[in-house]
Amino acid sequence: MIIRNIKHIALAIILVSQFNSEAQKFFAGKMEFGVLVGGSNYHGDLAREIDFSETHLMLGAYFERNYNEWFSVRYQMSYGKISGSDKNFPIHSNRNLSFFSNIVEGAAIAELNFMPFGLNPNMSYFSPYVFGGLAIFHFEPKAKFGEETVSLRALGTEGQGMDGKKRYSPIQIAVPMGFGIKVKQSENLVVGLEVGFRKTWTDYLDDVSGEYPNYEKMLAEKGLLSATMSHRYKEEGTDYTTQPGSMRGDPHLRDWYFFMSLRIGFKFGRQPCPGNNF
Repeated sequence: MIIRNIKHIALAIILVSQFNSEAQKFFAGKMEFGVLVGGSNYHGDLAREIDFSETHLMLGAYFERNYNEWFSVRYQMSYGKISGSDKNFPIHSNRNLSFFSNIVEGAAIAELNFMPFGLNPNMSYFSPYVFGGLAIFHFEPKAKFGEETVSLRALGTEGQGMDGKKRYSPIQIAVPMGFGIKVKQSENLVVGLEVGFRKTWTDYLDDVSGEYPNYEKMLAEKGLLSATMSHRYKEEGTDYTTQPGSMRGDPHLRDWYFFMSLRIGFKFGRQPCPGNNF
């Protein structure tokens, strides 16, 4: 019994020692926690060109694992707001559509440094970098109707919910990509600037993609609010008009959103020996 207990204790000591050794390697200058602060914007049917007046606050937090001085992977949660309006572009002003939406994103992003970068004193104190990855995000386009805020997706402004047409999902996949530069301010502090583009596979960030549905049918089946928010040109009191099936948006062009941010990161772990990768 005593011998068996000694064996168990010895095995436990070996396992704890091994775990401690691996943990020291894992946390040896390889971890970075940080925040992102900047602006968000979008490109789509209500902004064929980037309108910087529609830029909003973007916030994020990340955890990054540096595998060596050239390559790292970060896991990031971000929030941003996007918006657009036909009033910003005279060619579409008669259409009179507008929207805004919050974007909540979770992403895994790989970074590739152009210069060796890390805690090692022999490495560069700054580096440009490029990044790419995969993200999942949630959006919910809304608009103002008088003093009221309404959900455009719920209203089915392009006939969703009629004739078997399905509503689009508010949860979508995106591919983050972009570039930046980061600078080591001290042994444990890193700051940087980056510009990130999000390629999506939806054309409904702005709730505009396809064709105008039949106004009278919408009015009868979905009510006045749905019909009005679908055909907002009627609020303008002009002679502008559409026919059912005429183009409301361009379904061939998918929407994009953008994050431009300042990053502030704090590295944790013991200082690696000079000449070693971290």
